[in-house]
Amino acid sequence: LTPMFEAIVRHCFQRNVKVVVSNVFNPQGVGLVEPRLEKLAQEYKKVYGVDYVFLGWKYGYSLLIMGMGKDFKGTWQTDYYNTRLVDLPLTSKINNYDDIALVVSLTGSGAYVSWIYYAYVQFKEKIAAGITAVMAADSYPYLQAEQLIGLLGGLRGAAEYEQLIHYPSLASVGMEAQSWSHIAIILFIILGNIGYFMTRKKKQ
Repeated sequence: LTPMFEAIVRHCFQRNVKVVVSNVFNPQGVGLVEPRLEKLAQEYKKVYGVDYVFLGWKYGYSLLIMGMGKDFKGTWQTDYYNTRLVDLPLTSKINNYDDIALVVSLTGSGAYVSWIYYAYVQFKEKIAAGITAVMAADSYPYLQAEQLIGLLGGLRGAAEYEQLIHYPSLASVGMEAQSWSHIAIILFIILGNIGYFMTRKKKQ
């Protein structure tokens, strides 16, 4: 999911789209997300509180998702660094989902469905998702029903996104390595079969 996150944030920064990042489902994600967000912000010379904000993690994802649809600042109150959202130029202007153009959920589980249940169904918020390859097949019905407006599936999806923004990075390198590993596995299978048949022939 890291390559997806970096590609999406990079694309937003390239196009001067404001970004608000949170770890709604998993507190362990904070340590992965925060340094990468800061690295990209420095690369594109973005100003914290003006161009992007990091909310961190807060307990109770379903209440958070529903709460943001009614009172964004009242639901989160402060950012990851304990600064009040009303004091940050970017988040001071966000009242609810009407002020958020798109939610992108990146997850290794089916947790993105909570955004569909609580944000799309109740508030008609646009939702996109980035998920691991093994979860992709289960997600297509939501995409076909237009409950998701976009979907990135696994390393390949991230690599394709990198190509679209003309910035091949982690996913593109990973796909090359993955392709070579698949070739190696196929070769081992072929060699194993050859060895088996040669041994069998000698026994006969």
